[in-house]
Amino acid sequence: MLNPLNGSPLTFFYELFGKTPAKARRFKRYYDKEIRLMQVDNFFNKTLVSKHTPLEGKNLDKFMLEYSPTAEMVKHWNNYDAVNYIKLSAKKFADTLKN
Repeated sequence: MLNPLNGSPLTFFYELFGKTPAKARRFKRYYDKEIRLMQVDNFFNKTLVSKHTPLEGKNLDKFMLEYSPTAEMVKHWNNYDAVNYIKLSAKKFADTLKN
């Protein structure tokens, strides 16, 4: 049971509780998070949003924070989906500014 893949039990405990493997797991979480953020940035960035909406300055920044899509949303998007999401979200955002 403590001998996975015919390794030493000490190796098992080191890889379970050691500092180096813990750092590797933390780096893997950081790397995965950065990859997800980069995927979102490909479809939802200031250049693309300002190209398809009249938003500028603080309103643009506020819109970018409030309506940023999740990594799951953009997983299967193409450019059309991104522009459609931006336009629909900008309309909702403009409606909230009016009220």
